[in-house]
Amino acid sequence: MRRMRDCPVCGGTSSVVAFEKVSDYITGQAFDVGRCAGCGLGITLPPPGVEELHQFYPARYRTDRQRYTAGWRVKRRGREVERFFDPGFRGKLIDIGCGRGSFVMHMKQRGWTVCATEIDTEKLSALAQQGIDGHTPDAALNETRWVGAFDAATCWHVLEHVDQPAELLRWARSLLREDGVFDVTVPDFGSPQAGRWGRDWFHLDVPRHLHHFTRDTLCRALDNAGLTPVHWRTMAFEYDLFGDVQSALNKTLRKKNVLFESLTSGDATHVPRAKLRYASYAAAVPLMAWSLPRLLLETARRRGPTLWVTCRRK
Repeated sequence: MRRMRDCPVCGGTSSVVAFEKVSDYITGQAFDVGRCAGCGLGITLPPPGVEELHQFYPARYRTDRQRYTAGWRVKRRGREVERFFDPGFRGKLIDIGCGRGSFVMHMKQRGWTVCATEIDTEKLSALAQQGIDGHTPDAALNETRWVGAFDAATCWHVLEHVDQPAELLRWARSLLREDGVFDVTVPDFGSPQAGRWGRDWFHLDVPRHLHHFTRDTLCRALDNAGLTPVHWRTMAFEYDLFGDVQSALNKTLRKKNVLFESLTSGDATHVPRAKLRYASYAAAVPLMAWSLPRLLLETARRRGPTLWVTCRRK
């Protein structure tokens, strides 16, 4: 049993070890992943300090990570948000942790009034040139005009990166109008895919993923924040199929995330060596063929690797 900071879900202070010395593919530093002894939330230990975070989020990480699926992904997300409103409704939406801003720009094109938060000030400046109101998280907390102002709030694969996820969820609830909806996605630490690959799971991504949610721990965190799930999905195809492929390669190659970096890195100095790239490319297609039926079966059983939940205020 190991002491830790208070768990953001249950307040527990002890954890058991899930994985020891998991290597970060960017810095090479090693981190443990524990499970809260009280609720089972996965927690990266030790969490990096604020002054260290920049080294784990370099430019190569902030590149276009879904350049091949971005258009399809934002359209799907937009349709899913709109299904909870009357046909033709166009309201006000905030995207929490908007990244490059492709989703908010898409929703603006669909006729929504949009705002965003993001820690990368360069991205916020680019969005401002597109007429999109955006703030850093600290500044957004002081935007009293945002309280109760939004019909929809979204948080796509951000909650696992946040030091205080309980506070983020409470804040997200405060932004919603009475009949507003909140969409949140996280990798499922309790999924068969996570169990299949263990410490080599692509979506473990320590130390950027500070918390590792299961369905039970996410439900508990949402309930604590005053949010009630109204619809669950357990698959995000572009994340989940690649998760199997890259995780299998992580288990067999001596370098992690070779295929991912080969496809996404905008920095030529960090593109893996040709031998590793070609080995990854050659293995990718048969691995996809191996993964797809398992992924579809797991999703049919509601055990896919991604947790996507739409909530309303209690």
